Amino acid sequence: MATVELYDKGGNLIGRIPIDNERCEELTSMTKDQLLFEVAGMVALAVRAESGLELTLNQVLNELGKVVVCGREEVIDGGNPAV
Repeated sequence: MATVELYDKGGNLIGRIPIDNERCEELTSMTKDQLLFEVAGMVALAVRAESGLELTLNQVLNELGKVVVCGREEVIDGGNPAV
């Protein structure tokens, strides 16, 4: 089983999301922007399911410093990668 690792702006691991190998291949074939928005969507859905809190994709991205998806590391510069 592969994972998506979430890091805060200080470089600390704050969470892991297990994904299957097929999803891993899909995510790693995306552009950086696509990948980050997809991961932000996964986090927002998980938070909503766990706590009922609604977060936007930008709110999620603004709290993350980097993500590591199946070994592919992407640093989030200034939150929203589309800016």
